Amino acid sequence: MHKTLIVARHEFLLKVRSRAFKIMTFIGPVLLGAMIVLPAYFAATSSGDVRHVVILDSTGTIAQSMVKASKDTATGFLAKQLESDIALKSVQPGPGVQDSLERRVASKALTGYLVIPANAISDSSSTAEFKLHNPSDFRTIAFLKDAYLTAVRNAKLQARGIEPSLVANLESGVHLETIKVTAASETKDNGEAGMIMAFITVFLLYLTLVLYGAQIMNSVIEEKSSRVIEITASSVRPFQLLVGKVVGVAGAALIQVGVWAIMLALLTTVGLTAASAILGTGILPSVSPFMFLYFVLFFILGFLIYATLYAAIGSTAESASDVQQISMPVVMLLVIPFILLQGIIRNPSSTKSVILSLIPFFSPILMLGRIFTETPPWWQIALAVALMVGTFFGCLWVAARIYRVGILMYGKKFKLSEIAKWVRYS
Repeated sequence: MHKTLIVARHEFLLKVRSRAFKIMTFIGPVLLGAMIVLPAYFAATSSGDVRHVVILDSTGTIAQSMVKASKDTATGFLAKQLESDIALKSVQPGPGVQDSLERRVASKALTGYLVIPANAISDSSSTAEFKLHNPSDFRTIAFLKDAYLTAVRNAKLQARGIEPSLVANLESGVHLETIKVTAASETKDNGEAGMIMAFITVFLLYLTLVLYGAQIMNSVIEEKSSRVIEITASSVRPFQLLVGKVVGVAGAALIQVGVWAIMLALLTTVGLTAASAILGTGILPSVSPFMFLYFVLFFILGFLIYATLYAAIGSTAESASDVQQISMPVVMLLVIPFILLQGIIRNPSSTKSVILSLIPFFSPILMLGRIFTETPPWWQIALAVALMVGTFFGCLWVAARIYRVGILMYGKKFKLSEIAKWVRYS
């Protein structure tokens, strides 16, 4: 036990004293925070570039409504965001007008032009065409579609003798609020907060497992190729060496993730508060102390399982290139639950979600996703933890037998059948 702690302390200090560890500890959350805050900021603010759009209206009425809507600050969220950078202009259709507009769009002197057919009001199957040089300008397209549909709807209502303002008045004041019901209380929750926290937390866990798992694997390969492992193995049992390496690196990873979590929480709280004010909706996630404890628990158990597997894989190779194919199954065990996460979050209490989240290799990602969206019964969480603990000891038992032989074997590439024989050795 004493030698195991010495190895763990050595691996821990080796990681935390490195320059890369210090840089990533403080720069990592800034980069992750920017990934969350910047897209929300750019999505909610004007770019400052004016988009000039011309409307060719054969009906003679729809374009006027659209031009008015683009200048009206009370026409909805998109209009509020785009009123400063979109300019609609109505032009009477005529010979050569469309050809002239096409040349201006092709030269990027004009963002685009909208062609409204003459039967847009009378024929529901009619189709308007928006021709532009950048079809990826989704915000402008969305605004024009919204403004066009509103203008056509109002024109159809007027044609039937119905005042559009009356319909708008009937629709106003109609709100639907979602309330999350639990055994303890009822709280307002639109589901966005839980989904945001689930994806942030799971992504952080996934990133850490991949980065540190690869570090453990490469560390074993480096020690083996430099023959340092032979000197170490002469005084420390391979099992003690394996456990010490996994525990030491796990401690460094836990400290780094803790710093990431704190800094990321501060950065995203400030950023999401600003975005919430701009978007006019409550998107700030609410995190209870129990959720934080769950994250720490599942992180530690998940890391121990995967770190043990990575260490065993590293002992079977002499270079990083040799280990790529062998490590692929372990990588897939991390990728599969990450792909399944969205479906699990959408229906966290289904039988499929429960079974998948109880698989020990998937639990660190899928069970956390369920906890942050719709907390499962306590027995499911306890069962997942128990299965993960049992899986860790099982992986440790297998990895120790592979590790003790692999670290001292050189000069050949091993087949899975041969590695299986190592496990059976007493």
